[in-house]
Amino acid sequence: MAAGNPPSITGWNINGLIAGDPAFLLIIDGAGFVSGSSVRWNGSPLNTTIHGATQLTADVPASLIASPGTGVVKVLGRAW
Repeated sequence: MAAGNPPSITGWNINGLIAGDPAFLLIIDGAGFVSGSSVRWNGSPLNTTIHGATQLTADVPASLIASPGTGVVKVLGRAW
């Protein structure tokens, strides 16, 4: 990934989550994922696994989807 080009998300497997649903594995498709990339849900860091430059998975605990609201998903590049 060239300097200044942040990772991007093109899709994920979130469809119809309901408050109180159980924990799940979030699958994120995109570009520019590198070693050290991490996923955040409403600012909370998630346990993230990198599956190459175009896919990440992250464990979303039930506690983060226990209450109604909007979830903001971000992918951060490696920390320098």
